[in-house]
Amino acid sequence: MDNFANSFPEVLKRVKVLVGPEKAERIRFEELDMLDAEGLDKLFASENFNTVIHFAGLKAVGESV
Repeated sequence: MDNFANSFPEVLKRVKVLVGPEKAERIRFEELDMLDAEGLDKLFASENFNTVIHFAGLKAVGESV
């Protein structure tokens, strides 16, 4: 999940290369903002997640403070 405020969809292609084809086909992506409570509720209701990794900070430290 990402809102692409400080990133690009191209990153998803790179992640899939890094994890390899077997795991890449299991990656599900949703364009969504962490502040969208209704969207988050729908997302978590639609899936039974095994793992959630939180990388919601921005790339530059100064932007994340």
